[in-house]
Amino acid sequence: MDLWKSEKKAGKLLFSHFEKIIEGNVIFREVLSVYYDKKCQMDEEMVEHVERIHKKESEADKVLFYFEEFLFEGNILPNLREDLIKMAEKNDKIIDKIEAVVDFFTLQKIQMAESLRSPMLEIIEETDQCLEGAQKALHAFFHDFPKTRQYAELVNRYEHNIDTMERKLILTIFSLDITLAEKILLREFVNMLADISDITEDMADGLQIMAIKRTY
Repeated sequence: MDLWKSEKKAGKLLFSHFEKIIEGNVIFREVLSVYYDKKCQMDEEMVEHVERIHKKESEADKVLFYFEEFLFEGNILPNLREDLIKMAEKNDKIIDKIEAVVDFFTLQKIQMAESLRSPMLEIIEETDQCLEGAQKALHAFFHDFPKTRQYAELVNRYEHNIDTMERKLILTIFSLDITLAEKILLREFVNMLADISDITEDMADGLQIMAIKRTY
């Protein structure tokens, strides 16, 4: 197998892994919506919804395993192999964070005011855009090199938007007539929610660096 074909296969596996991440965030939005519909109560149906996230994370792990196994077959140049492994690990942190956020609010059965529903879902939807931008940057890295930076900058803009939304939501939380303990839990949840885009931005920045290294 020549190097070009090896890079192409590596790109497909990495792209497949990232698809699982995007699918995981879509499930996350659905889980939060159902949680609100059930008045923040956990039942068997909610447990099944949460299990969908765990299953998606497991699927991502399997793709990651195949990806790393392929890289160590020796068909990729060592310097590129190291960069790709680091990239895959950054990507995997995204789905791990999504899983952790879902576990955080469902295991603790956090009560969320209805007034917070819309802004929370808006952050998740903006995160979807951020992830799609990162996906385009990843695709560009393997197929349209010059556009890698363009899409990475798009990710940065989405991340900035989410930071602004995060701050506004935290201000709203601390204006609610609930206990301080409840406010702190909700703030932590929102912080974790925004962390997803932070990790995605880190991944996109890493792609830019890889692109520069391959250019020069």
